[in-house]
Amino acid sequence: MASPAQITASRANGALSHGPVTSEGKSISSRNSLKLGIYSEALIIPGENLEDFEQLAAEYRDHYQPVGPAETGLLNQAVHAQWMQRRYFRIEAAVINYRASSHPDPEHAVGAAYDDDHKHGNTLNRIFRRQQAAARDWREALQLLERHRRGRLEREEEAETEMEDSGDENERETANMAGGIEPAPRSGSFRTEPGAPQRRPAELRENLALRL
Repeated sequence: MASPAQITASRANGALSHGPVTSEGKSISSRNSLKLGIYSEALIIPGENLEDFEQLAAEYRDHYQPVGPAETGLLNQAVHAQWMQRRYFRIEAAVINYRASSHPDPEHAVGAAYDDDHKHGNTLNRIFRRQQAAARDWREALQLLERHRRGRLEREEEAETEMEDSGDENERETANMAGGIEPAPRSGSFRTEPGAPQRRPAELRENLALRL
């Protein structure tokens, strides 16, 4: 069970830095990501903007507020998967435009591009499969992230409830003592029941003498 200090630290960590702010810091951060192998694909390729990627990552961090390495790693996977989906959509459009541009009839250029692609390499179909794989990766990462995050929040709420219950009990005992009311004996106590007379040692000796 998490202690009060751990709960406080957990919430404080979630509200801390959401990544580098300066251009230099962002550049270093992107290189570190590639160095550590967080992203298996090239982070940025021609036609993409680093600021767009950072904006996407910031939106996810602000929404999910990951705490700890497990949640952070799952969030990075979700961001990367969605970024790859965008990439494949853009590549698909680029392939179609490239093939259509060489067709002499603009009205039928797109249809001709699909037909030509099917006959020569079936590139669009392979791109589509990559899109679907990235979509599955995105869904799985988010499901795991939400499950992990939900479990953490439930544990924190249970710990808070226990602390509140313990605090209320201590307050009641303090108030009773201030009013001259002795606290009730706890389970297993050998304290004499209220109202029962207690025999003094002299009375016990006298009773024993009468029995002789």
